[in-house]
Amino acid sequence: VLGTNGSDFHAGNKLRVEEQLKILSDKVEHEVADKVTELIRKHGCEHFYVDMGTNIGVQIRKLYEPEKYPSAPVHAVFENYFGSGQRCKVCSVGFEPNSAHRRKNDRVQQALANVGFGVVILPVAASSYTGHATFAKPGVEVDTHEDWGGSIAAAQSVQAGNTFVSTVARVNVANVIRHMRAHLDTNNGTGKIVAKCDIEGSEFELLQSLILSQTICLIDYMYIEWHPIKEQTLHQIAKTQGMATSRNGIPQALGYVNTFIQQVTKAYDKNHTDMGSCPTIIQRLDDESFLHDGLEFPTEHLCVGPTPGAYS
Repeated sequence: VLGTNGSDFHAGNKLRVEEQLKILSDKVEHEVADKVTELIRKHGCEHFYVDMGTNIGVQIRKLYEPEKYPSAPVHAVFENYFGSGQRCKVCSVGFEPNSAHRRKNDRVQQALANVGFGVVILPVAASSYTGHATFAKPGVEVDTHEDWGGSIAAAQSVQAGNTFVSTVARVNVANVIRHMRAHLDTNNGTGKIVAKCDIEGSEFELLQSLILSQTICLIDYMYIEWHPIKEQTLHQIAKTQGMATSRNGIPQALGYVNTFIQQVTKAYDKNHTDMGSCPTIIQRLDDESFLHDGLEFPTEHLCVGPTPGAYS
């Protein structure tokens, strides 16, 4: 219904836009839930690996093909939680919003599914809520570091010098983790969830949400690369926003970031006192080995069970 004046018209337009965004967000949420449900149905997952910031899928390949990636630092984590044999009952869910990596990740997902592994790589950003976000990366083409600075965090994008901007979907990771834990608890209850968090500055927002919702305690182990903001970046942001030096909050912002990292590290180290009620361990680990991958995919069927094939 058209309004009788300009303000009514603009208010109506705003409402319609918000309704459309809500519909799109609900669609993303349902599609992600359906993918995870189908993964569980096909593979009867006994453990989960959550790869937040998948890039081109190398960490997921290290999980299933460790012999191809000798001396990768992440091997110790995978062996500790999933053992050293074939990991056919470990299911992986990746999150990567960079459209430049979509084709490579589709190939990784298909190749591993074809030999029996349960893998889904979602073309969305791991986040504290479902919706859409502005994603910024260095340029139109993939850079020499596989766009590892691409981010939905505005400050991190300034720091990385990102210039190419697009709109991407983001999904509430907590819902995915709760879905996984509910499945594990209805089985033998001993399954593990291991997560990687390398999301270029968005970890501060995401971890706050996971901690306050207590969803963090459903994860057994998380390894993370922190992306603290530099002082010069905050000066640049303040200048861009036209803020006077006397009125910016640079010292407080730096203090918050550093304190947050210290508090999380202390609260979730391997010896934290409330391990019984919240068994989660969070440790700093950044495994960038074999960054460009390029290794041949497996061709021999490795896991007995589901019919080989990729997810649609």
